[in-house]
Amino acid sequence: KGIIEDTQSGFPEFAQDVLRVLSRQLVELHNRLRWYEITMPIQARLSRQAQLLQTIPGVGPVTASAVTATIGSGHQFKSGREFAAWLGLTPRNHSSGGKERL
Repeated sequence: KGIIEDTQSGFPEFAQDVLRVLSRQLVELHNRLRWYEITMPIQARLSRQAQLLQTIPGVGPVTASAVTATIGSGHQFKSGREFAAWLGLTPRNHSSGGKERL
């Protein structure tokens, strides 16, 4: 066959090596994600803009940090409506028969 099988597990040695590598990568990824889960709220607490954004219902540390990192101070927007449009939050169109309703 050309591939040595471990008599205890029944898996070829090569397959065991692959599974070991993948297992280590999974553990490393889990540890990295856990680190982000711990540091993200800390970073959000250190940022005044992120703190303000978190006062909005439904906005947590991750969203607040992402918005802060993306737009900075937000002074480039003339109004909240302009920022909402930039995000893609536009009113739904419910028009019919020539009557425009948003």
